[in-house]
This record gives sequence, structure tokens and C-alpha cells, in this order.
Amino acid sequence: MDVKRLAIVVGIVLIVVTIVSVIGVSVTPTAFLPGIGGVILIVLGVLASQRENLARHAMHGAMLVALLMALGSLRVFTLLGNPDANPIVIAGQLITLGASVVLLVFGIQSFIAARRARST
Repeated sequence: MDVKRLAIVVGIVLIVVTIVSVIGVSVTPTAFLPGIGGVILIVLGVLASQRENLARHAMHGAMLVALLMALGSLRVFTLLGNPDANPIVIAGQLITLGASVVLLVFGIQSFIAARRARST
């Protein structure tokens, strides 16, 4: 899958995580963070797909958003042993972490391949 499309798919996943978290748990300011990141990823993915001259910049921005989302979701490991932690919160953070890491891995591989192609 193309990294531009993957950014859009991950953005949609993060928005769905936000909707489920808000409906299933409660409305808190931090519950909206995955959705905000998701909207940004969708915008950057669409921008990279439609404007080839901005694709590199948009994908670097998407990798930054994915990194921030992954770092923010690392808190899930403090919740795993807590019997009072809400399972919806844990699942949402695990999905956010996984989707962000997948996007980062494929994005970094794409950057490496592009650099190698330019140097040969």
C-alpha cells in the first residue's frame, strides 16, 4: 500500500477510535486527540496524493504526527496492570499505538527507498 493512502487509512482509524472512546467512556479533552491527529493525517495524505510537489513535505508532516501519536499512546503500558482502567481506553490506546507505529515503519521504509533511488 502506498504510504499516502496508508496515512489516510490510519487517519480514519484514529477518528473511529475517537468516536468509540467518546461514546463508550466520556467526553474529555484528551479523548479527542486521536481524532485530531487522524484529521491531520487525512489532510496530509490527500495533500500528498493531489500535489506531487508537496508530497515529501506532507509525508514528513504525517510521520511527525504519527510519532507524536505513538509517543502519546505509550501511556497504555501504565494502564495494563491497573484493574480500574477502562478496557475501551486501553483498546483505543493500543489501536492508536499500533496504527501509528505501522505508519511510521512504512513511512521510514519509503523514505529510505526514495533516498536510495535518488542516489543511484
